[in-house]
Amino acid sequence: MHRAVRVLLVEDNPGDARLVREYLRDAGTFQADLAHAERLSEARRMLEADRFDVVLLDLSLPDSRGLDTIVEAVKHARGIPIVVLTGLNDEELAVRAVREGAQDYLLKGRMDGSSVSRAIRYAIERARRERAEVLQKARTTHLWKSMFRILGPGAPAILYRAGSDAGSTTFDFIMETWKPRDDDSFVRAIREHLYSAGLGDVRNLRLERQAQRAVATVYDSFESGQQGPSAPTPVCHFLRGLLSGLINRITEIPDVVCDELKCQAKGDAACEFAVHPMLG
Repeated sequence: MHRAVRVLLVEDNPGDARLVREYLRDAGTFQADLAHAERLSEARRMLEADRFDVVLLDLSLPDSRGLDTIVEAVKHARGIPIVVLTGLNDEELAVRAVREGAQDYLLKGRMDGSSVSRAIRYAIERARRERAEVLQKARTTHLWKSMFRILGPGAPAILYRAGSDAGSTTFDFIMETWKPRDDDSFVRAIREHLYSAGLGDVRNLRLERQAQRAVATVYDSFESGQQGPSAPTPVCHFLRGLLSGLINRITEIPDVVCDELKCQAKGDAACEFAVHPMLG
């Protein structure tokens, strides 16, 4: 971090506030520009008037205590990462605060310069990644809807065909790059490749050669994240095509198709697919 990190410390105990200031000064990892509020109401006014990189928040303040403090702080922080400060006896409360929107927590009796500076740096970086992911998803959704509008009624068939071609080229890429020794290593390569490409988290891909079929379970597929429960079934046209193209090359069975059995866009826990011969 090249510029000074703007830190808002919300802490009513003068001794604890002094310690945090000393920790940030002594750590030397980055330069901190520290502002201090003793009440949540004061912190709200400062957040509205100024811009901070991170908030260090005590959960026990004169005008707010416990989870109400983090809920109210998250509401007014406008995406600024929050690191909760709490006593040794309140770790369970701190964990619950993270579930309510805090990025991390620090136990006051175990803090030092290293732990405070590390928590600040990690909280800022995690918040930055989360914002980037939200922005990327918004852009992808916009492009996806635009593509469907331009392609019109033929969009599902076009996407399925494009996915099938991508599945065939993915097979060639994996064979040339990974050089898998058997079905298990091939499946591992597919899982890592599709995950790194942002197409989905393949938790299960089972090849059933004798039955001439394959089944796949995919979490957070690219397409299911673009659709809502009112979308027509199937939803994952490109991914269905990709799986059919892959299985066609792996098994050399001609004319395979991929059925979408379940989909997260419809409220299911995961997307499930079955690939089989067209007449099977």
